[in-house]
Amino acid sequence: MVRRPGNLRATVLRQLAPAVVLLTLVAVGSALYVQRRWELADLSRQRAQIQTAIHQTIAAEQELLELSAQKVLTDPEVVAAWADWRFDALLKVTQPIYARLQKHEVSHLYFIGADRRVQLRVHRPERRGDLIERESLARAAERGQPAVGLELGPLGTLTLRQVTPVLRGGRLLGYLELGSEIGHLAEHVEQALGLKLQVLARKERLERAQWERGLALTRRGGAWEALPEHVVLYGSQPASSELGALLQRVDRGEGPDLLARDALVLVPLTDLAGQQVADVAATVDFATHRAAYVAAIVPASIASLVIGAALFALFGRFMGRVDERLMAAAAAEEQLRGELEERVEARTDELIDQMALREHAEAKLRHVQKLEAIGRLTGGVAHDFNNLLTVIMGQLALVGLRAQNDGQRKAIEEALSAADRAAALTSRLLSFSRRQFLQPEPIALAELFDDLLTLLARTLGEQVQVETMAADGTWHCLADRGQLESALLNLGINARDAMADGGKLQVSARNATVTEERGALTPGEYVEITVRDAGAGMSPEVLSQVFEPFFTTKGVGEGSGLGLSVVHGFAQQSGGDVWIESAEGEGTAVTLLLPRAAAVGAERESGVWEQATEAGQGERILVVEDDALVRRVVLRGLKALGYRFVEAGDGESALAALEQHDDIDLLFTDVVLPGGMSGPKLAERVRERRPELPILFTSGYTEQQFGALEMDGLQVLQKPYKQSDLAEHLSKALRRSARGGATA
Repeated sequence: MVRRPGNLRATVLRQLAPAVVLLTLVAVGSALYVQRRWELADLSRQRAQIQTAIHQTIAAEQELLELSAQKVLTDPEVVAAWADWRFDALLKVTQPIYARLQKHEVSHLYFIGADRRVQLRVHRPERRGDLIERESLARAAERGQPAVGLELGPLGTLTLRQVTPVLRGGRLLGYLELGSEIGHLAEHVEQALGLKLQVLARKERLERAQWERGLALTRRGGAWEALPEHVVLYGSQPASSELGALLQRVDRGEGPDLLARDALVLVPLTDLAGQQVADVAATVDFATHRAAYVAAIVPASIASLVIGAALFALFGRFMGRVDERLMAAAAAEEQLRGELEERVEARTDELIDQMALREHAEAKLRHVQKLEAIGRLTGGVAHDFNNLLTVIMGQLALVGLRAQNDGQRKAIEEALSAADRAAALTSRLLSFSRRQFLQPEPIALAELFDDLLTLLARTLGEQVQVETMAADGTWHCLADRGQLESALLNLGINARDAMADGGKLQVSARNATVTEERGALTPGEYVEITVRDAGAGMSPEVLSQVFEPFFTTKGVGEGSGLGLSVVHGFAQQSGGDVWIESAEGEGTAVTLLLPRAAAVGAERESGVWEQATEAGQGERILVVEDDALVRRVVLRGLKALGYRFVEAGDGESALAALEQHDDIDLLFTDVVLPGGMSGPKLAERVRERRPELPILFTSGYTEQQFGALEMDGLQVLQKPYKQSDLAEHLSKALRRSARGGATA
């Protein structure tokens, strides 16, 4: 039977079409979601900036008011005129002072009697004798100390007030009050942030009686019923009805989503009593950013649709050809059944083999992906898990020493064997996430740069402009491709961190010839790779330490200090070298020198440690371990091996123990310690006091993460370890120290 053409193509395309449409919708929805999340984050940042600026401005104004009050009260003419109550003299001497204070945005200056009635308003001398009932005056009178803070006035004015009790001859002369209106403070915040602000108080927070009394005192008109629900105390732009309606919706509890949608930021203001008296409102304009985002996403979406349609069409043509071949095969089968049976059978076997190979390749790919995922997941818990295995193996070893019969010993041996298998499993899982052996191969740097350019651009972000250039005729270099890519990516990330405001990153390559021996570098032909940034650069002191293990200028938790030391080790292990040229303010250039592929040198042989497993001879070991379970097991193991010990849980305790015991023969410390002082930092402090003291590190992380330690002659005992491993490493460290070898 001959199959109808187009059946397979139509079936597959009908199934793929909804998936393509769904993926397109998901992509557009994701882009809109990212835009929305960015706006929410920016609003939170704007609110924090406004709140910080307000607090800083109020604090600065408080300090100004306090200094101004001190200056007024230290004027003998002012105090004398006030004490003798010579109104005209007091007004005359304070008016020039008030004029100077106004230049610093001090809005009023009051002299208030001990009975809390106004004796003189310098800015309005005709108004006096009224009783002051504000919280700032009451607090200053109650505590006998200056009181300062925001207060909402009877007419809806918000003022920062400083009230100072004044004593003369042991009695209360009165109170000096200075104030600055909220408008001055808001203007400072606007200038600092470049925003337009409004300060509003809810009508419900005003007292009608005080408000009407204030109108009468100032002889101003106005009706309480005419006030809006949100009274504008200050605004650099007129209040709109839309803002009032928006604030009323906020009062009803519509809250953060509403504020984010309408790009409005609210920051509360509180008075002396801690009560909220007003809100600072700022409108953030996202219109320009949204328009730019839409202008960028629409062409990208159209391009994606065009590409998807083209791929869909190509796939349809491919499936059409498959249909045609199936039809031809069916027709030929009808005509030449006998001959084609063998050919079909051979073709079927071939297809089966291809499918088997494909399934094998897919299974291998899934296996690799699973192992990579396991490596990433187990990296974070490896330290704690290895600590637990250290406790288990150590306790089993100690119990084994006290076993009384073969049955007990066999059970302990089986348990230790299971723990060994668990440790080996952890080590294997972790090794897949970062292989430490090198596979050198000839590498064409122009092709490598092309592949690396996209990865660098995505990793470093849009603020960093990446340029790559390989000179014409550049030789192939001999190196491990994965390790070289990792080293260049590491250098790119360091360059990005050095360029806080973005900049240009240049990666270039050229041929180089070394004519004389330079350290471990032999004469020959090399390829020179330079990574140059326009960052802050490094001082000579920092430059002299960049290749040291664990040295970093980044904050805690932002860098391990192993990046450049690993690059250094990779270059030397590959038969090359690395150096850095940098100056403060002039950027940094890191140059990798790798051998030419046609001139591969002999592999270097790595040294091996001497074998030594003898027990201790009563030496005293300083054990620094933050995990109490692990520490107890280590101490028991040391005791069983014939060592004495002093224990500590962190770096500071270890230094104190070192001062108390001058007979310590070796420092045994974990690499990761609490309290801000790591194991390597502790080792540096110990070197300063006792440079001859041997040091042995231990860690539950992978060897790759701390391989730079051993590159500097240091010893690392990997967790989990057996009692015999502990004895062997301790013995080696002590014996190397006795021979004068590098120990720390």
